[in-house]
Amino acid sequence: MNIRYVVTCVKKDGLRAMMSAVQGRNTHATIKGAQTDLENVLTNNSKETLISCFGPQCIGTFRVSPMDCYPIHNDPKSYYTDEVVE
Repeated sequence: MNIRYVVTCVKKDGLRAMMSAVQGRNTHATIKGAQTDLENVLTNNSKETLISCFGPQCIGTFRVSPMDCYPIHNDPKSYYTDEVVE
């Protein structure tokens, strides 16, 4: 398995999924790298902007999650996850 870390939130369908496109460039080798992305998103966007992009159910649900990815290009094998990194 090639575990990488991504930022996830609860989407409009009620499922936890990647916040960004399912591409290797949106995955990180470390929790710290994904945590930095998460902090940047929350710092540089208002609550209203987040709601307009992801829906009102996303507020308070952003977190870093592990994601199994393909080797070499690190594209995630899935868009959805239910795993949590504490």
